[in-house]
Amino acid sequence: MLFNLENKNFSDILKDKKLLVEIGLVIASIIFAFKLYSLQHSANEEYKKILVKEKEKMNLIQELVNLENRNKDTKDIFNKKDASEVMRTISGLAKEANLNIINIKPQEEDKGFYTVVSLRINLSANSYHDLVKFIKSVETNEERYKVAGLTIKSAASSEVPAKKILNVEILIVRFSFQG
Repeated sequence: MLFNLENKNFSDILKDKKLLVEIGLVIASIIFAFKLYSLQHSANEEYKKILVKEKEKMNLIQELVNLENRNKDTKDIFNKKDASEVMRTISGLAKEANLNIINIKPQEEDKGFYTVVSLRINLSANSYHDLVKFIKSVETNEERYKVAGLTIKSAASSEVPAKKILNVEILIVRFSFQG
């Protein structure tokens, strides 16, 4: 123990300068420690607030990155393709569905903000099943086509009179956004 106060009265304590200095140092140390703790505690609280704000900023930045990625993906889906590329894709889908293309009439309209590529296709099909398979593959294609019109006529095959063939006229549309 630094000092012994058991056998001293108050006037003796005041006369003992060494003891007064020791008591003063202890009190000053306690005050200093309390002030230091208060400063550190308030600084810690400020850092916690800053940390919360920074986490919110990081969440917003991550959300922005996700939105930019989604925007890029959307642009990739609706990117501009000319009529020849669209015809190649549709022709491939028709072959996969066992359809015979008789003719294709492409039309491209620039609407300023977007372009509309229309294909009026005459084809022949051996069955409704093949035709439905083709329409499904067109409308579920990742390039986002739309079947805007469909006319089906039944015609007898000139080669085999008993075999029925479907003559089909179909209008397929694709929108391409510019920019």
